[in-house]
Amino acid sequence: GIGVGGKYPLAATISKEDQSTGSNANKSYEVSKAFFWQTPGAMLPYVVGIALLGGFGTTHFGAQYLSATNFEFRFLLGIGSLPTIVCTILTYRSAEGDEYANSSSASNNPFRVAAAHPKMLKPLAGCGLSWFLYDFIYYGTSFNQVQLTDTVFGDANTLFASCWQNVALTVVGLPGVLTAIWLLLKISAWKLQICGFALSAVTCGALAVAVAAGASDGVKFTIFCSILFALNWGVNVTTYCLPAEVFPKAVRTTFFGLTAGMGKVG
Repeated sequence: GIGVGGKYPLAATISKEDQSTGSNANKSYEVSKAFFWQTPGAMLPYVVGIALLGGFGTTHFGAQYLSATNFEFRFLLGIGSLPTIVCTILTYRSAEGDEYANSSSASNNPFRVAAAHPKMLKPLAGCGLSWFLYDFIYYGTSFNQVQLTDTVFGDANTLFASCWQNVALTVVGLPGVLTAIWLLLKISAWKLQICGFALSAVTCGALAVAVAAGASDGVKFTIFCSILFALNWGVNVTTYCLPAEVFPKAVRTTFFGLTAGMGKVG
């Protein structure tokens, strides 16, 4: 929560403030390009897991192979620190963004600024509610992902099977993210978010109907993949871009953090 939750608003703000010129739409496009790497990053632990299991034996895990299992777990957990270390070094050595450096109010207390400008509370409520609703859908889907994949692939009775199935599902989100980034050159972020919520509603409704009607496993899995595409398309990208776009510099990271916190409540 502290590491990833804090990184989210800071990474988006850095991307935003590094863009000293251009329209808001183009700035959202630049911020969204930074967000793209979340999806490959989500795939990487499973890819490393597949490599480890391939090296030690795809069925060599659990109490019978305690040494191998201990190494695989600790290696997979520890290697996650490497990207964090690299980012820490690079960001520590980087200069402040142009927008922040050129501002005369860099030391203002963000809550005092917000109190003096109540109109900032409206976009805070809008971004926060959007993120609340999105995370409710997104994590609700994630909680049911194991059951849905087991329905299609059969019970994943090995870690190797579980890893490649999760890679396959995560790959479905890549076209959604790429399409959203491209569309930010054509339409505004808030319009894309509305379209994303609409598509998410349609696909979730379709899955509900398919389950109630006793549709085949193939149909349910296809619809589930469309849900993953929809969730990674409009709303996922725009919940990251919009706070960086709508909040002024004086309150940007603070209000972005509050917005992200509302998402975790969802």
